Amino acid sequence: MVTFKPVRPAFTELVPVPGDYVGGETYFGEASKSPQDTLESLIHYTVDHREFERLKRPDGRSLKLEHVLSSNAIMGYRDALLNFLVGGCIQRINRIKAGEKPKKLRYSFLLHSEAGKDAHRWQDDLTQEIIKQLRHASEMDHDTFIALVKDAYSDLGRSLSFAAEPIPELDDVIAAVSKALLGDQINIVKVNSDDDVASLLDYTGQLMLRNLFNIFLGGQVLDRGVTLANLIGFYYGRRPNKYQQDTVMQHSRMYGFRRRDLAVTRFYTSNVIRAAMYQMEEFDTSLRAAIDAGGDQAVQFIRKAPDGTIVPCSPNKILIATTQTLRPFRRILPKGFQSGYKTGANGIGNTIKSLDAEVETLCGFNSSAPKLVPVAMVIALLDRIKTTLEFPDDEAPKFDWDAANAALAHLCNQHPDPAERGQVLLWAADGRESSRMASGGSHATYIETPDSEKTEGQLAQQYAINYPILFLLRQNGAEEKGWRGTPFYWPVIRAQKFTPTAIYTAETSF
Repeated sequence: MVTFKPVRPAFTELVPVPGDYVGGETYFGEASKSPQDTLESLIHYTVDHREFERLKRPDGRSLKLEHVLSSNAIMGYRDALLNFLVGGCIQRINRIKAGEKPKKLRYSFLLHSEAGKDAHRWQDDLTQEIIKQLRHASEMDHDTFIALVKDAYSDLGRSLSFAAEPIPELDDVIAAVSKALLGDQINIVKVNSDDDVASLLDYTGQLMLRNLFNIFLGGQVLDRGVTLANLIGFYYGRRPNKYQQDTVMQHSRMYGFRRRDLAVTRFYTSNVIRAAMYQMEEFDTSLRAAIDAGGDQAVQFIRKAPDGTIVPCSPNKILIATTQTLRPFRRILPKGFQSGYKTGANGIGNTIKSLDAEVETLCGFNSSAPKLVPVAMVIALLDRIKTTLEFPDDEAPKFDWDAANAALAHLCNQHPDPAERGQVLLWAADGRESSRMASGGSHATYIETPDSEKTEGQLAQQYAINYPILFLLRQNGAEEKGWRGTPFYWPVIRAQKFTPTAIYTAETSF
């Protein structure tokens, strides 16, 4: 395999990352994807992608303004605003107790979803109405108000506990939020022209925080390097046809020296957008690790040729948003899919029976060790499994089966002994009971870990040294778990321990 090595002077060094800086590693690193709660994973709130359309223009069929405090149509945005107000009040209570000056404790929130000014006018109307009704509820409908504040307080309390930060009394927080609403301490600003930005900047070049709580609504103007101090809430819904890394990362206004506010920070976006950001962070991390290692370390840039083979690719031909990073023990698996029906025109029952027999012959179920199988057989298994799974939800990250096959073909040819190349470790389990959807309190929408570190992780550590491994996890597919009442296979690929880091792309800029 030909590699493209970094071209840099011998004296080049990576810029160190200060401990109080919050960037891609915090938002999209491994801790943020943990199936268990972590401070990083609790930052994330998944927004139904259909909500972005409701923030684009008024539509009385899906949302009536009088119902903004109860409608599920804008649940993500409403929760974002409540968490912002409650989080800001919590920080103010804690910082004032620590001796800081109240006037300097000002916080910002950013809604960045549409470029058009008509959309910004509607977002302004909607936001004003939410704040107005919250103000009214704090005066006249105390039970509704307390319930809304209590939900945000409970959510933020989990993060505060992880960060070992004080959690103020609920009554104190309710009183502070009510005071902010009734005391006109909330500023809502549209930022949609260069003139607006010029008039809104303070002496540091950041958007001016004129009040204790500042809600900014904007589009393309905010693409150009404008920063926001004390940003603790970011609702992001920009949906380009192709996600370009430099553009998307410029949108990431939540990066900065914000460690002290991390426990009350929340990032709101859809599954699809977050998945693209995860890919971009993996790309950056791989390149940084290669440079940091020094010596002959390099990242391989590869693509699929028209004849199906894997060939080197120049880095400047890569479209970042279509990349897949291959590195030691990297997992590749479909998420958010639904199993097919057992019978009917497209029934999967017979295919599963056929797969059962073939898997039993190739490696058996729940064996103590995986078996080596030619890569062509493994890819044939994956091609048949593909026909049994569906992706009915627009919000489910689409799985690139061709890329998965190409990754296996690439990984199995990295063995140091040419005679051992072209083989994949295969291990299968049956009787699995994974759910389709994540639990209500999870930061994820779909289950993303049908495998476990205790079983599959240990097998990979022990056996996947110079060969990649494919786990075929046969699920019972019970309806109470969110499936369609019939068994199916959930495939999980893991790269081997000794594999050079590679950036694979299905598309190039040719």
